[in-house]
Amino acid sequence: MIPKIGDFGISRIFPSTKTVTTTTRMMGTMGFMPPEYINKQEISPKYDVFSLGAIIIQIMAGRQTYHDSGSVPKLHPTMSSQTWEEIKTCIGIALRCLEDDQHKRPTIVEIINELNWIDIYSFNRDSR
Repeated sequence: MIPKIGDFGISRIFPSTKTVTTTTRMMGTMGFMPPEYINKQEISPKYDVFSLGAIIIQIMAGRQTYHDSGSVPKLHPTMSSQTWEEIKTCIGIALRCLEDDQHKRPTIVEIINELNWIDIYSFNRDSR
């Protein structure tokens, strides 16, 4: 199975010549909207990065991010240390994607590079 990352679409509603725009109407799903959009209706490519972080957290936690009380589920005791490192890397990516300050969020290219590193690391580990 090969994971794919796609554009979540919200940041594509404005011209590519702009880096930030504002809207007068709220669009999106609560829990996936970044603070700058909720507070100031600003949209940029970092909107989609924030949404990706929320999706990763939801996948890792097995529940929706905005309904979570903040508790972290216990890992299965037979989980290998390599798998734990992969999970920690994914959670680290997600937390950086969820930064309140959009300028501190990674770019999609940086995220893809980190995910590729996990894939290469897993492949090298599994082929030993």
